Amino acid sequence: MKQKTMLHLTQAKHNEKLLNYLHAEIADNFFDWKITVSFYAALHYIKAYSYNQNKQIGDSHYDMLNNINPSFNSALLPFPKYIFDCYMNLYNYSRYARYSGMVDNENHRKKLQLESIVCSDYLIKTKEYLVSKNFNLLVE
Repeated sequence: MKQKTMLHLTQAKHNEKLLNYLHAEIADNFFDWKITVSFYAALHYIKAYSYNQNKQIGDSHYDMLNNINPSFNSALLPFPKYIFDCYMNLYNYSRYARYSGMVDNENHRKKLQLESIVCSDYLIKTKEYLVSKNFNLLVE
């Protein structure tokens, strides 16, 4: 399990490095990608944590959502509702950003810009929660 934990941590850090680059170097564009990358960074942090806890929460989005959902009695690794909500919002925002297809519409662009800020906050909250559970986010 340690190897899978490290693989997912490495991917999460890789995604976050891209996110930081996009925010710093391309601040006024690519909001759809900022949202998507935020989601996938959170996904890999959660997967790393799950392997660290010896829980296999699944490989599909459906399985992951069910296995961290505190409302499901059979969830393998239920997260607090506020963290599950962060992850669920990241999932939904990223699906919208990837599949809405209205990249040239100015109102759509402004919506994605605001959502990219919110998604960065959701990623931060997810990481803070994992750290509060004594999970080391550093790649060893």
